[in-house]
Amino acid sequence: VSDTTRAPVEGALVGLYKKDDVYCAGTTNSEGKVELEPTRLLTGEGTMYVTATKDGYLGYWGECTLRSGEDVKISHFVARKADGGVRLSWSARHDGELLGFNLYRLKVTASGDNDSLPVGGDSVAETAAWAKINEELIVGRAPYEYVDGVGEGSYRYKLEAITRTDPIIVGPIGVDTKAIPKAFALSQNYPNPASVSTKISFGLPTTTNNIKLRIYDLSGREIKSINVGSRSAGIVNVEWNLTDDAGRHIPSGVYLYRLDTPNFSATKR
Repeated sequence: VSDTTRAPVEGALVGLYKKDDVYCAGTTNSEGKVELEPTRLLTGEGTMYVTATKDGYLGYWGECTLRSGEDVKISHFVARKADGGVRLSWSARHDGELLGFNLYRLKVTASGDNDSLPVGGDSVAETAAWAKINEELIVGRAPYEYVDGVGEGSYRYKLEAITRTDPIIVGPIGVDTKAIPKAFALSQNYPNPASVSTKISFGLPTTTNNIKLRIYDLSGREIKSINVGSRSAGIVNVEWNLTDDAGRHIPSGVYLYRLDTPNFSATKR
């Protein structure tokens, strides 16, 4: 388990479960690693879920779909921003005959509507929104790596292991390749004057907790407090719908807005 700077996270709780049945759980060591030993084989039909949580960090959630008769061991499946796109890496062991792998990509829309599209049938390829990114079956020996040459954006990836029987699908995992700001910054809202709603954007160079936005009228009276919470490094967009803390709509116009974090504060109008 690592944070957005790739530094290991110690003390994160990692769990592996199927529906409401927890197979095993453990906490990461100083290297951000944990060894999980299920009390029974990870075989049969269904979806296994992996979670990683720790106070002060955004949680991780992923899934692995298992097919009947297969004994699957995927030690990790990771996507990281890299020069030239996204670097995907994974390790896998299989008790049967493992023929190779396919990788599939989903571009997440601005609204996030495509974020949780399901996998259809027995293959990721049956869901049109997912695009296969490798022309030939990926073969070789673990650890495996593949660089997907994509531009800036948010993406989800699934890994498909091809066997003599049913394919085995791991994922989705997500990655954001947008440029990370070098410093905190608060941008000009748009539209300005605000009308119906307005978007407030700010840049975070690192994962930041306890983020708050406050809206004031031109006399300095606070009319809205927005608890943004925790966000990973990158550009954060907050949409304000011109309502006050009581939910009442307020007139269109020019307003002051203030960003407060533990390490940065700024005000614009």
